[in-house]
Amino acid sequence: VQGSVGIFLDLASFLIVIGGVYSAAFSNFGISDVNSTYKVLLNALPKSNIDPRTDIEILVMFAKKIRKNGMLSIEDDVGKLTDRYLQNGLISLIDGLEPDTVTKIMENQLRSYEELLDRSVLILAKKGEYAPGFGMIGTIIGLVIMLQNISDPAQLGAGMSVALLTTLY
Repeated sequence: VQGSVGIFLDLASFLIVIGGVYSAAFSNFGISDVNSTYKVLLNALPKSNIDPRTDIEILVMFAKKIRKNGMLSIEDDVGKLTDRYLQNGLISLIDGLEPDTVTKIMENQLRSYEELLDRSVLILAKKGEYAPGFGMIGTIIGLVIMLQNISDPAQLGAGMSVALLTTLY
């Protein structure tokens, strides 16, 4: 096989497709939402060290300690938790909030997080819908460049390259 991966790289084609996709996404969703999409989705991926049984065991341990020594006895232990969601809920209880109030707060946190994830997924889906359109725009631009230089065979390659690579991208 002759050639290299470099033959598939073309800045103009890349800018037409990727620049167009991001421009459309920015105009529809806003720069901050689009820029945070990948971070949000990567944070949503399950961590390999998370085990619900461990959380249950921790909660049982805390419940025993609370029954024996009172709510404030777990304050130092809660600070050592790595699960922010669990930590915030327990801190709210330590601070004296009613259990029903803490439940509502935690449910609202989960609902907000789900909405953030849904928005990030929507943004990715829309970017996927935009990409073929910008690929076709680049193809047409490349064909126009090619046809403008039809009398000079040496120049045909540049237009054809933009046309084909934007289709590929």
